[in-house]
Amino acid sequence: NDREDYRGFADDLEGYLSIRGIDEEDRKISILCSQLQGSARIAYDKMFPANSNILTFNGRVNALYDHYIPAETIQRLRFDFNNMVQGPQESPRDFAG
Repeated sequence: NDREDYRGFADDLEGYLSIRGIDEEDRKISILCSQLQGSARIAYDKMFPANSNILTFNGRVNALYDHYIPAETIQRLRFDFNNMVQGPQESPRDFAG
């Protein structure tokens, strides 16, 4: 699922950049581009041509997030999470998994 994959990808990328102490915009964008593959890279190239007005790393990550995970999906995920109920015989590990 592209939506779940992108959410995990974005979290992992942010963690990597933070751990490495990388905060230069150009370098973060370069790393982002180097990690995108297949349809994600094609979507990125269409969204951000050379003359794109979205120049920041966070702007690009957020635009990709909106592309892969629209607001309706986030609302559904929140609803599902908030309505989870642990069964009487269900262990915490099984419930959280």
